[in-house]
Amino acid sequence: MGDHRWRVLAVASAASFLVYLDVTVVNIAFPDIEATFAGTSRSALAWVLAAYNITFAALLVPGGRISDRFGRRRLFLIGLVVFALASAGCAVAPSAAVLIGFRVVQAVGGALLVPASQGLVLDAFEIGQRTMAMSLWVAAGAVAAALGPPLGGVLVELADWRWVFVINLPIAVAVLVAGLGTLRESRDTGTRGLVDPIGIALSAAAVGLLTLAIVQGDAWGWTSPAIVACFAASALLVPAFIVRTRRAAVPALDLDLFRSRPFSLANLASVLMGMAFYGQLFAAVLFLTTVWDYSPIEAGLALAPAPLAAAVAAAIGGRSAHGTWLRYLTMVGIVLFAAGSAWLYLGLEAAPDYLAVMLPGTVLIGAGAGLAVSLLTSTAAQVIPAASFAAGGAVNSATRQVGAALGVATVVAVVGTPTALEAVAAFDRGWLAIGLCALAALPLTAAIGGRALAEK
Repeated sequence: MGDHRWRVLAVASAASFLVYLDVTVVNIAFPDIEATFAGTSRSALAWVLAAYNITFAALLVPGGRISDRFGRRRLFLIGLVVFALASAGCAVAPSAAVLIGFRVVQAVGGALLVPASQGLVLDAFEIGQRTMAMSLWVAAGAVAAALGPPLGGVLVELADWRWVFVINLPIAVAVLVAGLGTLRESRDTGTRGLVDPIGIALSAAAVGLLTLAIVQGDAWGWTSPAIVACFAASALLVPAFIVRTRRAAVPALDLDLFRSRPFSLANLASVLMGMAFYGQLFAAVLFLTTVWDYSPIEAGLALAPAPLAAAVAAAIGGRSAHGTWLRYLTMVGIVLFAAGSAWLYLGLEAAPDYLAVMLPGTVLIGAGAGLAVSLLTSTAAQVIPAASFAAGGAVNSATRQVGAALGVATVVAVVGTPTALEAVAAFDRGWLAIGLCALAALPLTAAIGGRALAEK
């Protein structure tokens, strides 16, 4: 039985790795994609990135609820197949429009796969072991996101951009074979009937419009009618979703989850750490390639130690964090992340100094993210009832994705498009903003309280 739990964790973590890899790996391939489809404008091609992020964030919670209701193993396998087929479609796309279309389908598969995989892990482990299991599962996704730029740089340099999608196929096949032989079905057995389709639509629209506004704010203008309308519509849809969910026979989400202080505070903190983590990934690649003139492969290799630090920290934290220690180690992770950002803020100059400045700074950030991001998810997962394993976990994944969009938008707004003489100062503002985002999660984490965790 114990061995089976670890096999489930391995399969689910591999699936998480696969999906989150595609959140960042395509970014560094974008210039090559732009060169291939030279007849398409940059603003149109930007949807290769935006379409995936918006669709993925919007459908995570609906995907989780459907997984809980109709079977987490079933939705895991369906999501995996959809993701793999869409990856193959992206790899052979003859036009930008086809590529964008397959990216949307790829995100749909990912939004089914991620919450189902988390639900399977929560179901496989007893509550006393869930912190460790969740830390490792989240670490797989965080490491994948951090490895995206290095791997993308290598693939683009040695082959071309299509290989950032081809690389998904052998991983997907291996996960599919392992999943068929390892995973056992689990679901919410206490509910009958279809999940409320109107509630699902309201949830997806609220998160999707919010993410759309954040992702496109810089391109369309933050005060443009389209962006203002997206923010306003999202704000109006949230109370509509709450009212509908309270009345539905089979609601799209168990709103009682938010009555839990650890769940609510951990998810708020996850938004801020998502901002800091993904903002840092974006800023680091941008700094290395534009200020230090690193090639994509050089930038990728330069950032490779950070995900290794994240994996080690998550593994150590997952084994050590229980009760009050869960809160304390999360706070240690936040402080380490902020310290890494401060190191970059104080030390980076126009002249490259990788070993003394960039390497220690990004390793500190990686270790901090490995602790904080994974343990915040573990904190939220402790209070999720069995009937909502996938949907409750999807809430945390969605908060991180919204945070990711905010983080990239913050870096774009703060750094801007500086001249060569202004670049270091502009990026200093970026490192400062990233560090402050992380530190803002500190009081939220402290407010969770050791007693609240110990009672769960």
